[in-house]
Amino acid sequence: MPFSARSVGHHTVPPGWADEVFRVHHVAIYWGLRGKGGIEIGGGKHQLDPEQIGIYLPGSEQILYALDEPWEYCWWTMDGPMAEQIVRSFGFTQGIYKVGPAPLNYISALECMIQGPGRQNEISASALVYQLLCVAAQHHATDAESRKHATLIERATELILASWPDPAFSVEHLADELGIHRSTLARRFRQSTGTTLTDYITAMRLQNAVAMLRETPLSMAEIAAQCGYADPNYFSKQMKIKLGMPPSEFRRSARTPT
Repeated sequence: MPFSARSVGHHTVPPGWADEVFRVHHVAIYWGLRGKGGIEIGGGKHQLDPEQIGIYLPGSEQILYALDEPWEYCWWTMDGPMAEQIVRSFGFTQGIYKVGPAPLNYISALECMIQGPGRQNEISASALVYQLLCVAAQHHATDAESRKHATLIERATELILASWPDPAFSVEHLADELGIHRSTLARRFRQSTGTTLTDYITAMRLQNAVAMLRETPLSMAEIAAQCGYADPNYFSKQMKIKLGMPPSEFRRSARTPT
């Protein structure tokens, strides 16, 4: 999966409680519900109030603690090669944001999906994490221009998630669908996510191809076609450029006992 839900929770902790300090290797998002908690991000001390989120990006040291009253909060974590870029695509980076009430029904549903076995639950959990980010982003926009910009990137990301398996889908098709000039879309997308549209679409396709090479007996041509590549040779070339080996070699290495 290009990004996936890793864990989720909903806790109430007593005054003076402190979580274990550790360095995260994924995206972690904490949403205040009741009371006030302490959260340190990037060396800065903050108070996480109700209707605020605190975001940790990979490589950060996570420090959480309750203040002088019970603190209720919920949280989830995301991993995968596109997790950080997707968070940035909604206009978020590491820090504290005012985002409105937390949708606890989504948190409860996410808990059930993560606990459930199978790929379908994994896909459903990833989709729900995306919805959580949508809810947070809708409340976060503070003026007309930022809302317009956030909506554009959100719509672009939604279309990519829906359309990357189609070999005919491209940056040009995306720009046409959104009614914006290709270069303007490319510039705004890179400013928000830190990656290019082409690299983003390629990452979606190749990460799913990697999963299929590991988990299915499908031929290279079948996998290429299902991952947005009309030409199996071009698919093989992209695999070698991005991952250092062609699909056949990757499949052998992934199935070789260690």
